[in-house]
Amino acid sequence: MNSNSFLSRHPRLIPFILTFSFVCGFLFDIYTLPPVTSIFYPFIGVLYATLVGAGILFILFSRQSSFSTQKVRIVVSFFFGSLLSYLLVYYGRGGSLVLHYPLFVFLGSGLIFHEISKNQDVKIFLEIILFTVALYLLAIFNYPLLEGVVNNKTFFLSIVVGFGLSLAFFLTLCLSSFEKKYKILLGFFMIIFPALLVFAYNKNIIPAVPLTLGESGIYKKVEKRNSEYTLIPLENKIEHYFSFWKPDEIIIEKGEQVYFYGALLTPAPIQTEISHIYEQYNEKEKIWERKGVIPYPISGGREKGYRGYSAKTITETGLWRVRVAADEKRSIGLKEFFVTFK
Repeated sequence: MNSNSFLSRHPRLIPFILTFSFVCGFLFDIYTLPPVTSIFYPFIGVLYATLVGAGILFILFSRQSSFSTQKVRIVVSFFFGSLLSYLLVYYGRGGSLVLHYPLFVFLGSGLIFHEISKNQDVKIFLEIILFTVALYLLAIFNYPLLEGVVNNKTFFLSIVVGFGLSLAFFLTLCLSSFEKKYKILLGFFMIIFPALLVFAYNKNIIPAVPLTLGESGIYKKVEKRNSEYTLIPLENKIEHYFSFWKPDEIIIEKGEQVYFYGALLTPAPIQTEISHIYEQYNEKEKIWERKGVIPYPISGGREKGYRGYSAKTITETGLWRVRVAADEKRSIGLKEFFVTFK
């Protein structure tokens, strides 16, 4: 059956087909993405962005020609779903939901508004907005890999790269027949979004990608011999499956040391200063209070992760957490645990 004739005879099905294609692309990425340590991981996001950007421009410019865009729209929806899934999955791996939830809410809201919109111009406008955001997030992820360093300098340079890519895309689409009011709104967004990213960076909303926290936990003792680590578990520990909702509980002696072990994963070698920041929750003030900052040396390779550990003497009961951060600021991940004394 000719797909063009099918779509022309059933135009009301097009929105459902586009949504179905988007969902298929989203799910496809969730189940087929390689491990974080794969050297191909960064290139997958670049490939998706290239296909989506080219597809959007084709749709915009084909409005003033006789070319049919229905097949292209379906293909773009699939890879657009894959691109946003890629970002949600990787930034989800790289960040803690507790610390970085505004980023996930923003991306999730964009997905919802994109799918419920029935006006095609609005739908394309939202796709361009989300695509621009994706270009910045890809730059923030990929540029430190090129430099081999995660720090303030590489973050701000990645913003410059993201701005350059999005500006080139914006200037190209300005040559199309897309409505002027949407072009003006896009221009305004181009101006304010870099400032929003800097604000999010200062508020620790953006995780320290491309670093992600892999295996981690609280132990009675951690021993290192050569390049191998021995993890000695706590005798009295209650683990919860949904630890992000209800933290693990440990029962120790007052003044006893506990050890935190964590492995950092990345697609390529990275240099940065890593700190374990121990914090305790103040129930009265409803804030997290810093109890100690312990920098630790990185060792190991990409396959097993850049591993390290630290120890902390616990003298107070209550809710604790260890926040793993680059440069003592940008959070990579965290581990919460509740302390009770014997």
